[in-house]
Amino acid sequence: MYTSEERDSMEVRIAKEVNRLFEGSLLRQEKLDTLIALNDEKEEYFRKKSFKFSRTGRFAQGFPLIDKAVQLDPLSALYFTSWQMLFFYRDYERALEDLHYYDDISQGVNYVWGENVNYLKGLAYKQLGMYDQAVSEFDTCIEHEKSGTSEYVYVYRGIANLRHECLDDAIIDFEKAINKYSNCTMAYVYMGEAYLNTGQAEEAMKQLTIAEDLLCKGVKKTHPYFEVFDEVQLVQVYDLMKRAQLKMELL
Repeated sequence: MYTSEERDSMEVRIAKEVNRLFEGSLLRQEKLDTLIALNDEKEEYFRKKSFKFSRTGRFAQGFPLIDKAVQLDPLSALYFTSWQMLFFYRDYERALEDLHYYDDISQGVNYVWGENVNYLKGLAYKQLGMYDQAVSEFDTCIEHEKSGTSEYVYVYRGIANLRHECLDDAIIDFEKAINKYSNCTMAYVYMGEAYLNTGQAEEAMKQLTIAEDLLCKGVKKTHPYFEVFDEVQLVQVYDLMKRAQLKMELL
């Protein structure tokens, strides 16, 4: 049997070793099991153990660990796990529940894994088809971030407006995104779709041609561990181009 001092010393040593190990390694997972055995009241150990399962799609194994981490320390755990729930688990209702809870128990302008909470809420609402709520959250994010607003906040607000058939607002959003980042492929694609839906086929083709060029150069928003929301593809651009070409031929 170990004394409490020996257990504490062992926990500190193993925790340092875990931080030096590759995130997905088997040894790291086994050391996290040891840490949980030494101290099952520390949310960090459950959260860190869940991350490998979340990244590899083993959600049935990751979910109970996330729940335990949130139960132990909601403020610390939700900073990470609400982001995982949105992007890895694609559980948009649970993500919204967690993001709202995190917003309630923290103060000031809030961030989850470095991203504005209102932006993430907007994404979740958009994925659920709740476009008015999505636009409202993106608006709040822009109010907070001001000139530091990411171009993708405008892109996703534009997509929400596009899906809600607020086409003029959508085009303005995509233009704002492009003004912030001239190679924002996603903005060109969805602006092309918006112009097409307003009947402006020539302008749509112009935007889609720029998008085609950027995609052929490999310029687009991606993530190493999951498919980004509304990720654009060449086949999507060509489908829109065919629609635009048909409209121009009918003029």
